[in-house]
Amino acid sequence: MIPRFPGPQAPRSTPNELELAADPANRALTNGFPASEVLAGRHPRGRGQASGRRGGGGAPALPLGIRRSQPVRGPGRRSVERLSAGERSITPLDAARELALERLRTASPPSPRERLSRMPMLTARSRPEVWVALAGVIPYRDARRAQKLLEAARLAGEVPDLLLLLEHPPVYTRGRRATAEDLPMGTHWYRGHGIDVCDTDRGGRVTYHGPGQLVGYPIVSLRPYGDDVHAYIRRLERTMIAAMADWGVDAGTIPGLTGVWTKPATPGARHSEATSLLAPEAKKIGSIGVHVNRGVTTHGFAINVNNALEPFEWIVPCGIESCRMTSLASELGAEQDLGEFATAVRDRFGEVYDRLPVEVSLGDLAERVTGLESLLGVSAALR
Repeated sequence: MIPRFPGPQAPRSTPNELELAADPANRALTNGFPASEVLAGRHPRGRGQASGRRGGGGAPALPLGIRRSQPVRGPGRRSVERLSAGERSITPLDAARELALERLRTASPPSPRERLSRMPMLTARSRPEVWVALAGVIPYRDARRAQKLLEAARLAGEVPDLLLLLEHPPVYTRGRRATAEDLPMGTHWYRGHGIDVCDTDRGGRVTYHGPGQLVGYPIVSLRPYGDDVHAYIRRLERTMIAAMADWGVDAGTIPGLTGVWTKPATPGARHSEATSLLAPEAKKIGSIGVHVNRGVTTHGFAINVNNALEPFEWIVPCGIESCRMTSLASELGAEQDLGEFATAVRDRFGEVYDRLPVEVSLGDLAERVTGLESLLGVSAALR
């Protein structure tokens, strides 16, 4: 089970009620019921089960130094307690309460790793799953065919929501609104420099993908989100912004433009009238382009992590004149761990979309979706 991405937490001196209840050892002491009920002197199933009568599963063990009083049965009477001189009656409920209190007094505070491992036990059941595949380096055309197969499987209800995280070899992709001016050098020039050019059915214009850039393809149903495409895109932006914040990069959005931009370092930076960009500090670091078919999404987002930025200078990125691009590596001054950053994106995607991320392999998906076997031979490890 994959934990959520937690923030720093202050240590506690004693475990709380949920941790006590989640601990199998404590549940054994309280006969399988919440410790809070036992500590409060209540029992959710009544006296019969608390005292170990029929269906109760037996009474808990008594603490050391406490003797159980002996029942005496007489004709026509219920069990009564026979007390020795100076002894008090100790019921199983008293014993369980005493043991639980003793554990609270002596227990050491859980480590951060232990707290993190317990979080999914308490929250995961209420969230639907999103399967996340770290697919490696896949040529754009192969990834597009895989998306179509997975889209059909999602529409048929054969798989849950999916998120593919991968890289592409160098490629320019042209969206539905692309024009010839977006590739001013001409397709032959770009291909001669080792960069493929592909037409696609996503929204937007022209962008670049290459090694070191993290590309995410969510294949999800919009029905739980009110079939609101604009809200879906805003969530993608929030996912990217949150993941970058985990890496110490302050990013945000610009009204009227889709995607994510680094925030200006200088307060009061002016807007360019031509592009509405904050000039000259704001740079684009994350791009978005989506396609929706019968309420299921394909395509998605791209975040510049370690990829070369020069290919962006040979085009009009996203149709925005004078758009300057940047990357995590450029902002932080060093190459970043792409696999670790993909994990942060995975976790933030689960939080923003209220889904439980579950990692799967391409082999797992190929067992469910016919036709994906070909991807297993072309993908290279992402981490």
